[in-house]
Parts: sequence; structure tokens; C-alpha cells
Amino acid sequence: MVYATATSKGQITIPVVIRKSLGIEAGTRVRFVPTADGCELQPVKTDSLKLMKGMFAGGGVELSIDDINQVIADSAVEAGMRGLSK
Repeated sequence: MVYATATSKGQITIPVVIRKSLGIEAGTRVRFVPTADGCELQPVKTDSLKLMKGMFAGGGVELSIDDINQVIADSAVEAGMRGLSK
């Protein structure tokens, strides 16, 4: 079992064995997910958008900011309706 101690500011140092096993390096964002047994640590992949760069290049439809905002609003309403039906 591996332990860490919180500082007076609520900070902890993730032990090296845990960092290595999760692939956490300097600058990696970490998500803390509450579970029934405590908490789970999840590294957050922040480069996924960078990997998609150029994926949709060419032949696309140009949208105005108003069009984009409308799509977002419609999606939010649709998602809300799905949540109500559960």
C-alpha cells in the first residue's frame, strides 16, 4: 500500500510508483473521481484535440458563430430531453 500526506494547503505528492503506473508526468492533468470505496485517480488526456488537427480538412461546411451557437443550444435542449426521459 502506498501513502501520501496532505499539506496544510490540501496538496499531496503522488508517489512515484503511482505516477509511473498511470503514466503521469509533469504537466499531466489528473481527475479525482469519487467512488463507493473512496476515490479514483485518472490522468486526463489533454492532447486529443491536437491529434485531431487536420482530420476534417477540406470539403467542410463553413459555419458562422451564430450557426455554431444554434447547434450548441439545440444539442443542450436535446440532451436535457434525454435526461428527462430516464
